[in-house]
Amino acid sequence: MKKRSASFGSSGDFGDVIYLLPIIQENGGGNLWLYDRPWTKQISSRYRIIEPLLSSQSYLKNVDLNDGEGVDFDFSTFRSMYRPDQTLLASQGSHGKKEYGLKVPKGDKAWLTAPASEESKGRVVVARSPRYHNNMFPWTKVLAHYGESVLFIGLKEEHDAFCKAFGVKVEHRPVKDFLEIASLIAGSDLFIGNQSSPYAVAEGLKHPRVLECNLRVPDCVYPNGGQLCYDGHLDYFPAGGGRPKTEIKRMPNFKKDDWTVCPPGKWQYPGFPPQNDITALAQMVSREKGVKIADAKQSIYQHNCERLPDFFTERISVVFDRVQKAIRNAQ
Repeated sequence: MKKRSASFGSSGDFGDVIYLLPIIQENGGGNLWLYDRPWTKQISSRYRIIEPLLSSQSYLKNVDLNDGEGVDFDFSTFRSMYRPDQTLLASQGSHGKKEYGLKVPKGDKAWLTAPASEESKGRVVVARSPRYHNNMFPWTKVLAHYGESVLFIGLKEEHDAFCKAFGVKVEHRPVKDFLEIASLIAGSDLFIGNQSSPYAVAEGLKHPRVLECNLRVPDCVYPNGGQLCYDGHLDYFPAGGGRPKTEIKRMPNFKKDDWTVCPPGKWQYPGFPPQNDITALAQMVSREKGVKIADAKQSIYQHNCERLPDFFTERISVVFDRVQKAIRNAQ
């Protein structure tokens, strides 16, 4: 007699569903039923967007909408186990282990597959949703480095907001569903994005990736993850868009609203007298070297960061505690 496939159920958002998949895979696969619940965003009206990706995974026997009745493993209430310093996989895993004794994977191995798109070959795919940003992420430097190889996927309003925020024009590739998103990411050299459903796809594929990590809710820190950026620093630009891996000199961060603070020894710059006010020094450098005051101020800032790294890094280290705990939890 043929054994009945187990059924797993979720009423979560797209990211919740994608991060539930490795738990289903770890526990032998089965059917996935999606249904609406009043405490989460309606999934039934958006089902067609995620269904093609789900149905293409070999460990999912059937994928469909359902009312949730009779499901073997219901994850619609997993949020009671949620913690912002652990992954959405781990939070759902805690629920599954407590309620049903399910096995919980670490999330260190790929759980998604998708055909690689030729369209994104040699490109750096980027996505940025409206939530879960990190204002210290060096988007301007990233975009300058990868240049015209950048391909933005996502909604038109997301693309418009991205270009406006960073003063750039990047190519926009509208997408119809998550299978297309996965194929574009799989075919690319690299994915860069914030904590969003496209990043969840990149994580599931274990594709080369860089994460703009949110400081308040760092719930996308996985083992064998890509490069994690939470303090404004990238250790290197990964290879992508026809550019080789490029090491980056690590520089401390300095919040803009601290620029009025005078560091020990005053603000210094080679060839100029030290000043209490960085703007005053920047005006001198601007006149002498013929550069914009803003550029001069940035050069002065970098010089003083190198001169007094402890002074600048100490001032904001406390805000990283939750991310650092998330990193430890992922190990």
